[in-house]
Amino acid sequence: MDPNALESQAGRFTYTEEFGERLASFVSLDSPPWTVVSTESLDEFAAPFSRTGSNILVVVLLVTATISAAFLILTGRATKSLKHLTTAADHVATGNLDPSLPPSGKDEVGRLSAAFSIMVDQVRSMLRRVEESRQMSAVGEFAAQLSHEIRNPLTSI
Repeated sequence: MDPNALESQAGRFTYTEEFGERLASFVSLDSPPWTVVSTESLDEFAAPFSRTGSNILVVVLLVTATISAAFLILTGRATKSLKHLTTAADHVATGNLDPSLPPSGKDEVGRLSAAFSIMVDQVRSMLRRVEESRQMSAVGEFAAQLSHEIRNPLTSI
């Protein structure tokens, strides 16, 4: 301990005893002319704080792990329906107009799935009309050819 430390009116200092390091605070009184010194072992003083710090660290790590797990689960659920919808779009692109779609719902992916289903129905309907038009065109060509074949001999007669 520095002996000059006690010359000021108040302060603190550390010193070592056989049991470890200690922290001391003092204040000098005018009447009576005393100096009041209070000491505490640093190990005894710091132990509860270090235990509390360890406990808080464990709690923070548990909360972080729980939040991370919940985030991963929710993200997985959201991306699962998006992956399903992307797969359905790939099937439609290859010509399969009867893809398996995720269920419609009130969230964004559900509304997108419903709109995609309507779009696939409209494409299916348009392809059916194109096929009907093609068949009608073939019937028209056949009728024109048939009338030509019938008219030529009739013209001769």
